[in-house]
Amino acid sequence: QYANTLPRYARVNTIKISFEDAIKQLKERFPETEIKEDEHVPHLLEFPFDFKQFHNLDLILEGKIIVQDKASCFPPVVLLPLANKEEEEIGDFIDCCAAPGNKTTQLAS
Repeated sequence: QYANTLPRYARVNTIKISFEDAIKQLKERFPETEIKEDEHVPHLLEFPFDFKQFHNLDLILEGKIIVQDKASCFPPVVLLPLANKEEEEIGDFIDCCAAPGNKTTQLAS
């Protein structure tokens, strides 16, 4: 029953749209829906648990926002500071859970 109250999440793909433009378009389309920026993960949007309009949303179909669980957004947040260091300092990264590429696009954006 607790799962029925958890929010839904979608990450803004800033390669394709700015965070501000994504928020603006969503608030224009769903003025009655409370859409918030997540307090822990940059560019992650929090939707109410009962938001069910993802399937027919142009921003989703165009790859501008990506439905993604909050937990899967943490590895790129943790790894990003390391990605900016010299390779000799940190070694190599191997993403063993690479499909379908959400964390990779999160790092890229």
